[in-house]
Amino acid sequence: MLAEQRRYYSARAPEYDDWWQRRGRYDRGDADEILEWERQVAVVDAALTSFNPRGAVLELAGGTGWWTQRLARVAQHLTVVDASPETIALNRDRVRRSDVDYVVADLFDWSPERTFDVVFFSFWLSHVPGHAS
Repeated sequence: MLAEQRRYYSARAPEYDDWWQRRGRYDRGDADEILEWERQVAVVDAALTSFNPRGAVLELAGGTGWWTQRLARVAQHLTVVDASPETIALNRDRVRRSDVDYVVADLFDWSPERTFDVVFFSFWLSHVPGHAS
């Protein structure tokens, strides 16, 4: 299942931001639905701004950089990990910061080489498979 997720996001990387921002073929035309999505994103954005992560920050499943660009403004050091080299390339292009470290790795196998003050991820938990009790 995890290999399938990696293939999916690698293939979808060029259009992921269109989905995230409800543009193009992902624009369903329902203004209320778009407003609700924007409200939900704004809640996470406000929580991140209020939290104001400082120090060494680790972003898991950084994707195309939607949150990375916000984290890069406040973190003293930022490391971004994602399994998709395609999304990491888009992230680099969006963020355009030479002081952000990027790691292409499977988060279920990756071990950090340092400690971090803050670990951030946004909607990644929905991709973590459950386990049997």
